[in-house]
Amino acid sequence: LTQTENAQVAILTMNVALYRQFESEYGIMPSAVAGHSLGEYAALVASRVLSFSDALKLVEQRARLMAEAAANSQGAMLAVIGADEALVKQYCEQASAGSAVVAPANFNASDQIIVSGSVDGIEAIQHYFDDLNIKNQRLRVSGAFHSPLMQAAADHFEQEIAKYTFAEPVCPVISNVTGQAYKGASEIKQLLVDQLVSPVCWKQTMDYIQQECISLALELGPGSVLKKLAKHHYAV
Repeated sequence: LTQTENAQVAILTMNVALYRQFESEYGIMPSAVAGHSLGEYAALVASRVLSFSDALKLVEQRARLMAEAAANSQGAMLAVIGADEALVKQYCEQASAGSAVVAPANFNASDQIIVSGSVDGIEAIQHYFDDLNIKNQRLRVSGAFHSPLMQAAADHFEQEIAKYTFAEPVCPVISNVTGQAYKGASEIKQLLVDQLVSPVCWKQTMDYIQQECISLALELGPGSVLKKLAKHHYAV
């Protein structure tokens, strides 16, 4: 179950099951929906953009392609705590020398950013942060997700996603790539492809929720990571 090919379909299934239970008990249509990385597919099901069946098939393909890309590259990810976005981007550029690749992968909160890339690039950027006494920690992942090392997965996924029909959302869906609501179904397919090689703009997503004066947010999934990120984000 810890393998991404299995975990992604299991998490999607649980997310949708919990949403459907919530919907049936309370009959409430959300003001907006969002999901972190894989969670965006559950958000698209909740907003009626995708059927659960189609979302499951797409996620199965997505997981397989990501696993293949990870197996074909030496990738790693690093959590950085306490550095601002500008500094992280600067060090990513400095560490991306020669064959090394490092890029921001998740803007999780105001002071929590995940970087992703080749093992040598991650080791280089880790030294930079260690020298500045900035807290950082390697993540236990199988690849450099949301980085340029996933380009092969994105190229193949673009061919797969073209086979599916996307409906217009019945409520706003916030894109991981932009941190803003999708403008329509035509934009969703391309940004889901871009998501594989782009950072997850979760801090920007929480900013959007706040700007829209949404006062209640519920996390429907197997954990409480996003709730903790939200509490930390608004506390900061």
